[in-house]
Amino acid sequence: MTKNAKQDNGRIYTRFGNVMEVTVYMEHGSCATELAKFIDEETYMACLPALEAFAEKYRSTITESLGE
Repeated sequence: MTKNAKQDNGRIYTRFGNVMEVTVYMEHGSCATELAKFIDEETYMACLPALEAFAEKYRSTITESLGE
């Protein structure tokens, strides 16, 4: 969490207000493991190529879930 962000009752607030959280999972067969959480889509998109390369190394796929 950035120094300008705070968490209240599970919701993350920044100077921009309530933000969408992106939770990233690595899936292999019927298993899914939480890999990372991002507080904004821009950072997630910047990291996505590295996450996909990591998952490919383990013959897995990346999926994501959006939440508040």
